[in-house]
Amino acid sequence: MVQTPPELEGTQGRGGGGWGSAALRAALMLVVSILGFVFIPNQLLTYLSLRVVPRERDLLVTLWWVVTLVACSWLFVRLQQGRRR
Repeated sequence: MVQTPPELEGTQGRGGGGWGSAALRAALMLVVSILGFVFIPNQLLTYLSLRVVPRERDLLVTLWWVVTLVACSWLFVRLQQGRRR
């Protein structure tokens, strides 16, 4: 039998749910990122291009990107905390 070094004692089995859970979390992050950084800004550009001046359109799309970045960062941290529980 293989002995565990003392510094690694009690660290095994904390990984969460294994590969299935990790793949699900990765897929969730991928879908949220694609929606937030690609699909919705494209829809915003299409909708706003005929309704507002370019300066305001660019500002709104940039604000959307900032909100999406913060939301994706928050989601990533929450998913990582879920692993340790």
